[in-house]
Amino acid sequence: MKDYKFVSIGGIDYVAGSILIIIGILVYIAFNSKAKKKAKYYKSKQLEQYNKNNKTNISDYKKTNLYLPFFEKIKFLAPSMISVTCVFVGLSLIIWTTIGAPIFIF
Repeated sequence: MKDYKFVSIGGIDYVAGSILIIIGILVYIAFNSKAKKKAKYYKSKQLEQYNKNNKTNISDYKKTNLYLPFFEKIKFLAPSMISVTCVFVGLSLIIWTTIGAPIFIF
């Protein structure tokens, strides 16, 4: 009777997990500040358009009750989501390989 192992001990799982964690951290560092700058720029242009259309001179974004559209929020939050996903998958690979059993998170 053959004894099947569900998870290999060591090997490629550690390497893949480590690479995914590094990619996640690099994506966060590289793209998160750019996304924040783009969100600020989008809000400033939206506020300028609001002031032009309503003939006002409001400088506070929150007082205008403007908001970022859903699609824009997704674009600006994508780097954070990608980095969190990469780190989570990388840690799962490393932990799965270390423990040797499936982990269920509820």
